[in-house]
Amino acid sequence: MVAKKHLTEEGLKTIVAIKSLFPQGLNPKLTSAFPDLPFMERPSFTPSTEDLDPNWIAGFANGDSSFTLGYYKDSRMRLGATCNPLFSIGQHQRERVLLQRIMASLDCGSIN
Repeated sequence: MVAKKHLTEEGLKTIVAIKSLFPQGLNPKLTSAFPDLPFMERPSFTPSTEDLDPNWIAGFANGDSSFTLGYYKDSRMRLGATCNPLFSIGQHQRERVLLQRIMASLDCGSIN
């Protein structure tokens, strides 16, 4: 952006070629508008194994999680019921690595 390459035709083609690597790829209009894109190789991805910052997890969970309490009858309990707390984060299956890192950082959980 600083070098203003995106303002040239080749720079625009490079941007569209990068977009073609995204999971959704290019829509038919872009494919027909840019038939001669430069070849782009999808970069390899190696996830980090470091624990995530608890503040980052809290911020992420603030937007994509829920906490519920389920009450169930249980005659073994003094009040005749028990509580099952549940914290869940809903994500697409492609975010499995992220959910595994959150589980490892919190040292608890399961993925369903």
